[in-house]
Amino acid sequence: MRITEEDIQKQEAATGSEPAAPSKSEEKSKSRDKDTNFKDLDFGGKLQYLWDYYKWVIVVVAIVIGIIAIVREAVLNSQQKELFHLAMVDAIASDGDLTGNTIQENTELMQQDLLKMLGAEDDPKAFVGIDTNLYTDGTGKALDYNSNMVMTVKVSAQEFDVVLYPKAVYDSFEEKADIFLPMDEVIPEGERIKPEQYTDYCITLDDTSYFSNYGFAFTHDMVLTVIANTKNEDACKQFIHTIGY
Repeated sequence: MRITEEDIQKQEAATGSEPAAPSKSEEKSKSRDKDTNFKDLDFGGKLQYLWDYYKWVIVVVAIVIGIIAIVREAVLNSQQKELFHLAMVDAIASDGDLTGNTIQENTELMQQDLLKMLGAEDDPKAFVGIDTNLYTDGTGKALDYNSNMVMTVKVSAQEFDVVLYPKAVYDSFEEKADIFLPMDEVIPEGERIKPEQYTDYCITLDDTSYFSNYGFAFTHDMVLTVIANTKNEDACKQFIHTIGY
């Protein structure tokens, strides 16, 4: 009597037994079918297939790449030395208006000149920071929300040394002694170029030509302050003398 595959299936169903495991040859055949099917998929289908079958591999690789990038950035930063950082609030800069250079070129030129001022122009690890992305809320009497957040974070991290504020913004600070270094500690009276422009915690800038040489202008009366937690007090003093105060 000839036993058909249908008879076997009926017998297995009646006894409740599991079908036999596929042979190695059957697994290889299915694998070949899978490869063939992958080749037939469109781009979106291939991406979905890879995500379905290899998502944990993709996630692990992405994490490893992220860690490598973070470590690389940390190593590069540790190799650099910031000697001075200047921030200017509501500084207006226009491509080519005053110097014929672009904003980026003017900023880089100022950075190079400040490195020369500090005697570090030949030090490849030394750099000077210049921040001009700080603005008032339109009244000239307070920083806008984003600028206030940036200022708070960077001052707390000791990233800013000298900050140029509109005078109205400076006047709005109630606890100046907690924010700014007293000018007596920065430059004693006998070493001041324009002593009449000094107050307890700021210098009133009656001449901003130094900045206009680099294409920067201001629409408000400006004051210069030194942040209380500066790590570069000597550089602040050199800068103040360099700009004529």
